[in-house]
Amino acid sequence: MIPVSWALAGVLALPVSMPASAASEAAVQAEGSGRLVFEPGLRGTLSVVDAKGEEVAALALGRRVVVDLPAGRYTLRDAQGSDVQTVEVEADEARSVTLPASFADPAASPVATASSSEGTQTDSPVVVQGRLGSPSDAAAQEVELVRRRRWARWAAPLLSAVVPGGGQALNGQPGRGLAVFTGTVGLVLGTVAVWAARDPGAGATAGQSGDNPRQIVRLTGLAGLSSAAGLLYLGQIMDAHAQAVDRRPPRPRTGHVIALEVSRFTAVGFAPGQPAFDLYPDWSLAIMGQLVPRLTLGLSDAGVKYTRNRDMLTVQAGVRAAYRFYEGRRLWLAAGGGGLFQGTRARARTTANADAETDPEIERAFSAVPYVHFDARLFLLDRWSLGLMPRVSVPLLARRFRGGRTLPRYATTFELGANMGVYF
Repeated sequence: MIPVSWALAGVLALPVSMPASAASEAAVQAEGSGRLVFEPGLRGTLSVVDAKGEEVAALALGRRVVVDLPAGRYTLRDAQGSDVQTVEVEADEARSVTLPASFADPAASPVATASSSEGTQTDSPVVVQGRLGSPSDAAAQEVELVRRRRWARWAAPLLSAVVPGGGQALNGQPGRGLAVFTGTVGLVLGTVAVWAARDPGAGATAGQSGDNPRQIVRLTGLAGLSSAAGLLYLGQIMDAHAQAVDRRPPRPRTGHVIALEVSRFTAVGFAPGQPAFDLYPDWSLAIMGQLVPRLTLGLSDAGVKYTRNRDMLTVQAGVRAAYRFYEGRRLWLAAGGGGLFQGTRARARTTANADAETDPEIERAFSAVPYVHFDARLFLLDRWSLGLMPRVSVPLLARRFRGGRTLPRYATTFELGANMGVYF
């Protein structure tokens, strides 16, 4: 969904024998790349290793060294192969790297070793705006570019939240913004049109079933269009932020411990009529923990439902397990199952006691709904994903939804779920 625009396919490590000005002229910066800067006053050798464990540069310290790299996370290793530290390279920024005191050159002047000695004071490298070693006028323009991008990090997603596609236009991608705006508006208008096409007399006549297939198709289309519109709206907000930051592919948190999810499930089921069908939406929260790599287990389907006059209250929660059998650069696929449990408390008030001062009779009910599901998630940011979760459920007792509507027990139900997750 977010195209990769790295024009820099490899890494250019400048030799230490080249002066800083020559290094600046020789380094080829591309959109989505940054720099690591090693100042004079250091000694030894280092290798730069990317997130895949591949060495992308070998450095001989001593004089000022500038390394151009695509935005991402890199590990610095010494000559013995031990990890020294991990650094983040951000687009259109240069990081002046501080190293432990063991890399300081005793023969260097105190001024030259100042940056290396500061490595004992902080664990994170100093972030310098702009590209080091550039002429003053060019550096001023690049610093302004970095400032604009930092400002756009919150302005672009905010604008996309107000006008779909507006954040992409702010990021200098008008074509992308127009496509997002057109797609979002089209899905919203399609959802409204399908909803308005309902027949108010459907199911009013006893035994009338000729329109049932058409009604089921309409409700299924309504569930699909509304879910797609919601996912596209949220996705374009995330995309606007990602494009404003560095325009690099996301790095999903495969080693996460906890995931928080918000889900909306929609099911087509029987409704009062002779016969009739209706759409049953169900909003819920989930807290999933990753026990071992790829295997998750946790609390799911947590939510509260009630009728308009609050005479019926249903509390639900469940447990879910899933195994992630595919981990792509952006896409995760998983399958699993779980159970949803409901407890309902209702006040039964009859005509005889409606005006009485006695307390109404309290009725309680319980329900259990086992299900199996498939899970597909697309990452637009490192910690955020959007996904589809179709599932098949069978309520062992009557299942209740908001507004007091119910599905009968043993009614096999197909539900289409759309979710948003954040990973820690």
